Amino acid sequence: MKRQICVIVTAVLISAAMLLVLLHVLAAPLDGAPTITGIDPTSITNDSDNSIAISGAGFAAVLSGTEVITPPTVYLDSTSLGGARWASTTTLTITVPMAFPVGVYTVTVANPDGQSGSLADGITVQYSAPVLLGLSPVSSTYGQAAMLVITGTGFVPTPTVALGETLCPAVVYVSSTTLTTTVPGGLFPGVYDLAVTNPGPGDPQDVLADAFTLYSPTPIVTGVDPGSAPNDLDSLVVITGTNFAPTPTVALETTPLQTVTWLSSTRLSALVPWGMDVNTYNLTVTNPSPGAASGMLSDAFTVTQGIGVWNAGELYGGEIAEVDINPLTPATLYASVGSVGLFRSRDGGDSWSLKLAPSANSLAIDPLSPNRIYVHGFPHQPLQNHFRSDDEGETWIPLTITFPITFTSDYDCWGGFGIHPHPTTPGTVYVHACDFGEGSSGLIVSTNWGQDWEPAINGLTNTQVTALAFHPDNPDIMYLGTAGGDIFHSSDGAASWTYASKPVVGYVATLAVNPFGDHEVWVSSGNAFDDPCVLLKSANAGLTAWTVMEPEPGQPICAWSIDFASTISRTVFIACSNHGYKTADGGDTWVPFGPDAPIHDIALHPTEAGTIYLAGYLDGVHKTTDGGATWQVVNQGLTAMVPEQLVTVPNQPEIVYARVDFQPGVFKSTRGGTTWLFSHVGDGHGSADSMLVDPTDPTRIYVGMNGRVYVSTDGGGTWPTYVELVPPPQYSDCGQFPKALLGIPGQPGTLLAGVSQWCGPSPTQQGGGIYRSTDYGEHWARVYPTHAQEISAVNDLAYDPASPTVIYAATGLIDYGGGVFKSIDGGATWEPVGAGVIDLALNIVVEPGTHRVFVSKGCLPLYVSNDGGGTWTTPTEYGGGHNIADLLFAPSVALGGPPVLYDAALQGLYRSTDGAQSWSPAAGVLGQVPVYSLAVVTTSDRVILYAGTTGGHVQDDTARMLDTASSDGTLVSAGVYRYTTRRRTDRAYLPVVLKAYE
Repeated sequence: MKRQICVIVTAVLISAAMLLVLLHVLAAPLDGAPTITGIDPTSITNDSDNSIAISGAGFAAVLSGTEVITPPTVYLDSTSLGGARWASTTTLTITVPMAFPVGVYTVTVANPDGQSGSLADGITVQYSAPVLLGLSPVSSTYGQAAMLVITGTGFVPTPTVALGETLCPAVVYVSSTTLTTTVPGGLFPGVYDLAVTNPGPGDPQDVLADAFTLYSPTPIVTGVDPGSAPNDLDSLVVITGTNFAPTPTVALETTPLQTVTWLSSTRLSALVPWGMDVNTYNLTVTNPSPGAASGMLSDAFTVTQGIGVWNAGELYGGEIAEVDINPLTPATLYASVGSVGLFRSRDGGDSWSLKLAPSANSLAIDPLSPNRIYVHGFPHQPLQNHFRSDDEGETWIPLTITFPITFTSDYDCWGGFGIHPHPTTPGTVYVHACDFGEGSSGLIVSTNWGQDWEPAINGLTNTQVTALAFHPDNPDIMYLGTAGGDIFHSSDGAASWTYASKPVVGYVATLAVNPFGDHEVWVSSGNAFDDPCVLLKSANAGLTAWTVMEPEPGQPICAWSIDFASTISRTVFIACSNHGYKTADGGDTWVPFGPDAPIHDIALHPTEAGTIYLAGYLDGVHKTTDGGATWQVVNQGLTAMVPEQLVTVPNQPEIVYARVDFQPGVFKSTRGGTTWLFSHVGDGHGSADSMLVDPTDPTRIYVGMNGRVYVSTDGGGTWPTYVELVPPPQYSDCGQFPKALLGIPGQPGTLLAGVSQWCGPSPTQQGGGIYRSTDYGEHWARVYPTHAQEISAVNDLAYDPASPTVIYAATGLIDYGGGVFKSIDGGATWEPVGAGVIDLALNIVVEPGTHRVFVSKGCLPLYVSNDGGGTWTTPTEYGGGHNIADLLFAPSVALGGPPVLYDAALQGLYRSTDGAQSWSPAAGVLGQVPVYSLAVVTTSDRVILYAGTTGGHVQDDTARMLDTASSDGTLVSAGVYRYTTRRRTDRAYLPVVLKAYE
């Protein structure tokens, strides 16, 4: 028994020893982790078993002889595929079973000893590609929601389906042989391949070529907006209808429109090319192929004559002096605009029409006969400026108004004027004036509706009359204010006057009597020059005691008008230089009233307490129907804007900028002045004094305002930066106005600014200067004058087109003198020219190609220099406008022809082609109405002149304004007008015959 046990133990010991020998001899090395260098193939489908080969190093297995006892284990991510087929330490094979989940997997080889190595993203398992057999239907029409049924094999949940590059929505997996979907809404007409792509990696896909056709529908055209346009510019139109497919062609008869843009199936936009013949055209829309169906709208668009005529571009809104309501028919309103004329509305302000031009500074409605109105224009207008209408402005009777009183005081209040029909005596009208034209002032009265006048100044010790008011109970009791702050009263209808008091210092701007309650008298001052602002009232019969009103405690208030509510006791409204105010307790307390903007006048509806109109200082007429809770601007047709400067963009004839006085920004039109957008500059306060389009970068726009130069780099859309123009110490407390900006062609970044320093009415502190920038306006330096030198206000800057570094500056203020200065180094240094000849220069231009310089003093004559400012002459005969507002050279429309000099004047627009030796009125209506600003833009085929005008009355004869009672002729609205001329570039070619010399 013992022997048997020993044998067994020995046998066991031998077997263990043999196993150790086998592991050491027969197994692959186990002294390191395996590495994987490749998988073949790297992509397989899961519709069958797939064998893959893994290459690398360090693959180990336990062998028994040549038999693999324990192979490495292979994983796809964390899923084991079991033992691999070990071929060597560098090669393994393994089978990926059918239906293995699709995906991109990391392949891991784990040796028997537990060491492993991986290859990230080593193999991709994907679905097999589908096989497409058919599609139903095979076609549809654009705009229709068509259901598609796709047949084939190998579809899996849920594939993507595409027609061409456009994915189909709402794909439904019905079975491995059927899918459904719909035609994409954004698919354009065309012939498309059908592609079905099973999900998962690899994008297994099958394509059925030319499987589906989407036909264009037949378009229906219903309208074109606008329905007409002049033929001098490309015109953008919007076409409406149905069944428009992206993107059709559009034509007016046989002329294709440009830049057609598909906006929707019901709207298109396109450009009508300039130069088409004047006619009314059918418009055709043709959808793209396949289908290519067409739809036509007959007489859809009219091309009007825009070449060789003035095309109007009106700016609505502006500075309104007064707004008045007809008390019998309150829907009839009047708005007076000092520099434009009188407008009338028949629908409560919803629309306006011009009834008198070119000036309406004061307006009065006869309370006894409200169809009768009186209007006074600016006294500096060349012809008649006093009128009466007996039919609400349809026809006008000129009135001759004279003031025999000559005022000798040094107090200057030129232009103060008011018309006052007597409230109870028919035909009696009073007119007051303060230094009205050539030193005349006073009070006159007419008893025959303005046909004849007599003085009414008995007892007045100051005849500079600035305000007048009637007592509401007894209109023969009258009150009068003067430029010196005196108040007089009369109890006999102005037959005699008695001094009452002097409640204010300076100018009595407004005088009003409350028609209700105690009939207290209200007075305001401070609307002129440096007079202090104050608002007072007096209930004292002799007007010897006054109470100061303070709508803003401690803040002076300049009231331009005072109005009393008829339906609310003790309610008073005032219009001021910042906004309006309202009191409901006779002035004890006040609240702001109206929009946050300066207001000239307030008009209260006679029967509707909540309806009020405001005459805005900047943006036209405002209206409320809820007592001021909400406001709307009512400016349609109210063309009260007068552009003081126009600027164009080179080679872009449709873009024009307009600067209007007192507007805190600029207007921009991208449609040749047809429509406008306003861009506020800076904080939206102040008045733009000048503007410039950079000659080297037309997207850079500059505006001079509030002593600063603002810069826009997006064509005037935004104004993110500005730079202060630092004045010299003696002008540090004065206003500084950049009145002229200039860019120099060929010198990118170089800009010049001409400024005016204004320190009030005293002539001892008026000056000017020239600033220069060489970095596109980021920094400015004052380059002239230097040290203790002084020059007057800089009004204009101009370079010589033939030598742009030669620059001229026009300086001066009326009554303060000035002259011309010249730089030959791009504005770095300056010197005076023309000393002793030109003492005032307001406008300056240089003729292209000739170096001739032309200077205007604002009136006749023009000065001309042929030697760069060394000597000056005046044309022997001058037939242009007598009051010059702007000068401009435009290129000739004929190849090689002389440039045309334009003179914008109060008498109209004039032109000269011989260097100002002879003149003729410009063609059309603008040759007969006041013109204030000019700009020109030239293309290879056109010359386009822009002109800013106040408008006026054009007659068939030689009259320049309305000077008869007749309504014959044409009223021209204020605004920006455009005149286009084709350039004549045709050449005559003559044959050249060569002969041998004998």
